[in-house]
Amino acid sequence: MKLLSIETTTSPDLAQTGRFETRSGKVVSVYFRTAHPIAVPVRTDHFFVIGALAAFLRGEPYLHKGLVDQVLFQNFHAAMHRWRDWWGHRVINISAETTPSRPMAAAHRTACLFSGGVDSLFTLRQRRADISTLVNLIHCDAEQDVRAAEALHRDLSVFAEAYGTELIGVETNIMTAFDEVEDAWASVSHGACMAAVGHFLSGEIADLIISASFAEDQLRPWGSHPDTDPLMSSAGMTLRHEGETYTRFEKHCEIARDPLMLRHLSVCEHGPQLGDHINCSKCQKCLRSMITLDLLRVDPEDAPSFDWSDYAPAKLKRFLLPGHVNCSELLEYAQQTRRTDIVAVLEDVIAYANKFRWLVQGELFLRRRFKWILKYKSTLKRLRRAAYGVMMIRMRRS
Repeated sequence: MKLLSIETTTSPDLAQTGRFETRSGKVVSVYFRTAHPIAVPVRTDHFFVIGALAAFLRGEPYLHKGLVDQVLFQNFHAAMHRWRDWWGHRVINISAETTPSRPMAAAHRTACLFSGGVDSLFTLRQRRADISTLVNLIHCDAEQDVRAAEALHRDLSVFAEAYGTELIGVETNIMTAFDEVEDAWASVSHGACMAAVGHFLSGEIADLIISASFAEDQLRPWGSHPDTDPLMSSAGMTLRHEGETYTRFEKHCEIARDPLMLRHLSVCEHGPQLGDHINCSKCQKCLRSMITLDLLRVDPEDAPSFDWSDYAPAKLKRFLLPGHVNCSELLEYAQQTRRTDIVAVLEDVIAYANKFRWLVQGELFLRRRFKWILKYKSTLKRLRRAAYGVMMIRMRRS
């Protein structure tokens, strides 16, 4: 695979589009866009990360057109070896012109990737004195998605201003441009893709924090990990993985103490909603957070990002969870506080997840073992949903 070209436009907003050609001859376009007044990136580190990542996941050598930071080039090779050790991918050959770099004078700022979710809200609460900039990343595939993204950026800008920070909104299609990147989003891709957004903003920030998904004793091979996130750093920008010394429940406890954060808490697995509530309040991620806030005795009026009108903990029993680390944390606290209604629900959900763990792991093995299956992903998802219905297996998602 190779990078063919990069097109930059600066009016009305800064946008850069990179065109990649795969070994089979398919041309794929990847773009980054922001309405925030930022400097045009001096190097092409952001396109290098996404191009090298996609080539690595496709098992193809990669040829990069454009200058790449020397430290980032070396770090990315170290990351490939870690992913190989985790998942068995083959380390590929990468060709690029590298150059030493120094931090830009305007870039002595610390930023945090910010979705309004539990992890990033917690990071902001912990590092409030250090963080000057919040970076909100939204995945957009079409123009109508961009318009929706702008509305969501505006909502988070209100929060950022109230918290004494600025918000930079970035729209990009890095999640879905390459099928392999999207399919490996959880296991490999998302940390590197978030880092690519940071490199797009390299003229504005010197340090970028990626909030930890798991506590130290819960760590497993994952797309964002303390062993790999720092390996997306360049000489001019440092990637930091922070927050792994706290569990998800402990993070909720901190957020519950902050009324402003409660009003903007966004956890929905379908992304932020544009209606009266940020969260759909029906998916398994929403329900887990609502159960957590219920256990912490948060008044529903203090958490208006959820629709509490039809809330019932038992609705979580509709889902087959791929794991139950977070539910196990909740179960322990529910037992301590004698919330027997929630204890019963969580015990059921955990038992069901254990019963069908073989099915979840089997599907994951097939996706990684037979990569050609990606061509039929949408069809296979429909078939899976139908098969689950016939076998009366709970849904994976709402």
